[in-house]
Amino acid sequence: MSQKIASKSLVVPKSIVSLSATAALLLISLLSGCAGMPSGSGTQFGMALASFAPMIGGKQGQSLRQAGQFMVQQDMLAQRQQREQEQRERAAAHQRWLNALSPSERLAYEREQQRKQTETMRTMTEGLRVLGPLFTQPDVIIVR
Repeated sequence: MSQKIASKSLVVPKSIVSLSATAALLLISLLSGCAGMPSGSGTQFGMALASFAPMIGGKQGQSLRQAGQFMVQQDMLAQRQQREQEQRERAAAHQRWLNALSPSERLAYEREQQRKQTETMRTMTEGLRVLGPLFTQPDVIIVR
């Protein structure tokens, strides 16, 4: 069983299909109400849906709990895919920006990036030099 929701295909596990007609209608209306909801809403909604399972009990409650867990998983997957897509778009935009630089601008940019990286490494090395003994000497007591 598959239903298009917010231009994405929603595949419903077989265990959810075994709901009674009333519970199935309720679930379908709830699932279709998730279309267009902001990212993360499916997780909140799925958790809320799963929390109703003990009140219903039995096989229907178990199916409702599974439906809620399924919604949480689907929402988390959608969020991860969205983050990955945004990262790819940022990387492509940055690459286009780099390609648009003149050779001298690009060289200056790369030198600045190298300077920042060197400064970061220097700061981290200094931090480890100062804080390292705190982790290697168990008799050191930190007093606030």
